[in-house]
Amino acid sequence: MTGATAGTPPGGAMTGTATSGHPRVAVVGAGITGLTAAFEVLSARPGAEVTVLEAEPVAGGKIARHRADGYTVDLGPNGFLDNGTDTRTLAEALGLGPRLRPAADAARDRFLLRGGRLLPLPLGAAAFAASPLLGPAAKARVLAEPLVGRARGEETVHAFLARRFGHRTAALLAAPLVHGVTSGDPWTTSLDAAFPRVRALERDRGSLLLAALRGRLLRAAG
Repeated sequence: MTGATAGTPPGGAMTGTATSGHPRVAVVGAGITGLTAAFEVLSARPGAEVTVLEAEPVAGGKIARHRADGYTVDLGPNGFLDNGTDTRTLAEALGLGPRLRPAADAARDRFLLRGGRLLPLPLGAAAFAASPLLGPAAKARVLAEPLVGRARGEETVHAFLARRFGHRTAALLAAPLVHGVTSGDPWTTSLDAAFPRVRALERDRGSLLLAALRGRLLRAAG
């Protein structure tokens, strides 16, 4: 494998036609996007000549595994959002269906490392009020979220959280929210592309805070 051409986006594909009549495709980047693109091309055109170009010595991009002292540590994203059929269909086509593990109930408990201590993310009203992760001013800004208007264009994850919940909350939560799913940079990852359901919630309901509260009340009632 060779280095990617400068100026070509990761996971980008360039096509041509070989003398045999089958398409010749070069995929730049052997991360999950590039590998998926190559797989889709071969699935749609079995005779295609596909070359994947990667600058690193191994494929996988941000998805990697490290073993040390008898432990295995998964690097990069640790799961995917199973709110559509595309990702699961791809996993099934790759023969990975039986190896998929749904998130355990214990995975609902999230923690942040602050000052050498693991502090739980507050998921309920009482936990939010008592949490030391945010000061009084930052908590007041979160409670003012229903007063914030809807977005008028595409935003990064960090910009979205800062606009709706305040800069302190965005600085605290943006990276943990993004890293587990995409291992990306919240300052450059598009909310609209990576978390379309969150954007749809804002568009349809206006307030994420009130929508979450309404969802909890409905679950409690039914």
